[in-house]
Amino acid sequence: MRIEIELSETEIKILEHDLLDVEHWVRQAVKGKINSCKKRMISPYKSPLVDLSDDEIVDQILQDPEYKNRVERDEIIVTEALD
Repeated sequence: MRIEIELSETEIKILEHDLLDVEHWVRQAVKGKINSCKKRMISPYKSPLVDLSDDEIVDQILQDPEYKNRVERDEIIVTEALD
């Protein structure tokens, strides 16, 4: 997936007030968010008894037919609340 954002000149100047390199900061922010999400995703499955890498745990989670992403989980919550 490719994600692009468009910033106005004013928004760029605001960011440049604090940041040395806006593009680098955005890339690092996304990497940081991915890392945080990954840690939360695998934490219920981490165990000293499980001899799998983090990436292997993620692969197993995503291959589980019962796996639901955030949108799917929220849809279930809304549906149940309406019942």
